[in-house]
Amino acid sequence: MRRNTAFAVVAVAALAVAFVIWSGPTPRHPGWTDPKTGVRLVVEAVDEHPFLRDHGRMLFVVAPSGRVRRVELYPDGGTGLNANVYQLADDRLVVVDANGVWITVTRTGEIESRRWCWGRELPERFVGCFRADGRRVYRLVEGDEPDVYLFKDPPDGIERGV
Repeated sequence: MRRNTAFAVVAVAALAVAFVIWSGPTPRHPGWTDPKTGVRLVVEAVDEHPFLRDHGRMLFVVAPSGRVRRVELYPDGGTGLNANVYQLADDRLVVVDANGVWITVTRTGEIESRRWCWGRELPERFVGCFRADGRRVYRLVEGDEPDVYLFKDPPDGIERGV
């Protein structure tokens, strides 16, 4: 009897931990996975207008453990905003949004910093940019590095970069 009770307690605890780790909104699209770290980045359209192309954008950072972090990006007024991805080092990525916010992600999928760095020189190792298709599905596109500094509009309460 004790063995069954102990097993039940361990099983419930494991389910509770799994629920905490994987609960909350998860991305609907595959996004891009960094081959070196296993961290997955996904940009998705959220709060879509019923008939206009206006929508919010959300960055999902999915750690190799499955833990999901979300960061609100600058809203797209229908012009098709990009979010550029750069490799800072073998173990760190940075997503640079259209309003100059730099989101640094560690190899474990933690968000190390979120700073407004308007006009700062961009890192050398460009990975690609998240660009929406006609159905507002964001995909990582490799190739030429598009201009990312479009709106000089820092979010409230954000740290200023140096």
